[in-house]
Amino acid sequence: MLKTLPPGRVADYVWIIVAMGDRNYKAVLDKLGSLSFDTLELQTGYFHKDLAYAGVYNALKEPSAMKSHADLARVALEKTVSEHPDDPAIILRSAMPMLISAGKRRPSGRETRP
Repeated sequence: MLKTLPPGRVADYVWIIVAMGDRNYKAVLDKLGSLSFDTLELQTGYFHKDLAYAGVYNALKEPSAMKSHADLARVALEKTVSEHPDDPAIILRSAMPMLISAGKRRPSGRETRP
């Protein structure tokens, strides 16, 4: 299937999904490091490089690296949400890194739970 896709961002995204499914985490880390883009919006989903890194490090059971990348994705998406507060799609896709970054303070001042 991957060979039928033209080279580009979508092919890279699909490659990462397949490699994650194959548990080829080292190759995914290499691919993420070589990407020329940080985000990709598709009709069926949203890709953020730091969120992908967080997923790999979660699979590798490296919580510190996972949380660090989830925090980077969360900060970037919080900025996007603040720039587009009425766009529900942006708000929804920002939920995952915010959940992964559990333990940060919510605007209410209460801590989130993992």
